[in-house]
Amino acid sequence: MTLAPADGGRRSRRGFLYQDAVTLLDCLDMLDGHWTEVSWEDLEDILCLRGDVPFYRQVKTVEGPGKRHSIADVCRPDMSKEKANRTAESSYLGKLFMGKPLPEGTRFTLIVNETPLADLYSFACERDGKRQPVSSATHTKVVGKLAGLSLRDGRDVGWCVDRFDVLITARTTEDVESEAFRRLYPLIRDYLGQEPLVPEVDEVLSGLVQYIARSAAGLRPRSHTAEDFRTILDRCHRLAQ
Repeated sequence: MTLAPADGGRRSRRGFLYQDAVTLLDCLDMLDGHWTEVSWEDLEDILCLRGDVPFYRQVKTVEGPGKRHSIADVCRPDMSKEKANRTAESSYLGKLFMGKPLPEGTRFTLIVNETPLADLYSFACERDGKRQPVSSATHTKVVGKLAGLSLRDGRDVGWCVDRFDVLITARTTEDVESEAFRRLYPLIRDYLGQEPLVPEVDEVLSGLVQYIARSAAGLRPRSHTAEDFRTILDRCHRLAQ
């Protein structure tokens, strides 16, 4: 399923450290058997596969206090576009839902680094869990704001909203990396057969994030299996010794 990225081009490296760290968590989830493949800057910021079923994951962070996402916010057209292009297609959810294969089982996740307002929070789920059903009023509100989207495979906006989640992650890149550190520690301990030193784990963590960053800036996306990523982890571990 590796095709051109949704925005039409591979990204530059400025301002994406948070997304790289979140991508690392999804790769570690893959090592735990949660995904069969993970790619990034593909059809979405992060594309996770479970068999042939896609999980499209878009990362949207906010900087500074006081900013919280809402349904209106994530459905709002991009005001930086020319007036004729300020449509639902340019909104966060419009971009998340559009331009992708939508087979049965598809899910969409908006990953945010703050607790959203109550209407959007109703879509919240745990990293490894499922969200609760949302009210019909909330469902209708999102569908109404995204009216007119043209989706693939005969799907409509309501179908996508039924499969939409919000994942609330740590506030800063450092916080996300701290979570990755905790998860990497036992893996490196198993490699060594003894307790690793903090700098050793930090070196491996840094190497993995740098790998994700370099790959994201490449010409084409690459899909990684658990075996692929374990090989990369082994390489980073050897370099850190």
